[in-house]
Amino acid sequence: MALSEDAQKMRDQRNAQIRAELGERTALDDLISSVLSNFAYRYIETNETGPLKSSYLEDSIIGIEAIETSMVNALKTQNPQLRAGFIELARTFTKKDRPFVKYYLLCEFKDWRDSGKGEIAVTAKADWGFPDFNDSSKKMKIEKRLKFDDPLDVRNKLPLILEEVCTLF
Repeated sequence: MALSEDAQKMRDQRNAQIRAELGERTALDDLISSVLSNFAYRYIETNETGPLKSSYLEDSIIGIEAIETSMVNALKTQNPQLRAGFIELARTFTKKDRPFVKYYLLCEFKDWRDSGKGEIAVTAKADWGFPDFNDSSKKMKIEKRLKFDDPLDVRNKLPLILEEVCTLF
């Protein structure tokens, strides 16, 4: 069903207003932070961490880190590779050692232009390399790139890409 001419005009005006607002890097950062926080709630928030808020991890990276201290909850993952890694972790360390798993959701600006164009790397990562978390064989991630010519694309496509990368969890 096609939109009426008035409805289309209102939609175009609203999109122009959103583009103008998101054309500023800080507004785009705020949008990304908000979307990341919503996905963190759905995918990586734990009883121990409570509500998670995104933050600037580096100048070009906005992200969230969560810690899962309950191996029982960690083992509920549907991802067979993660599950195997978590089982290995649970077998290697006793409950007294208090092993835990780290989860990350990250958005890194790979390219940004004042024209509102750019590229963002969107990453979901799990790390079960307790206690020092330096073993790359005990990490798993899914990364997708979001290239955009219009900041409105970030608003519309970032949640879809986050859904894809969050299949890791």
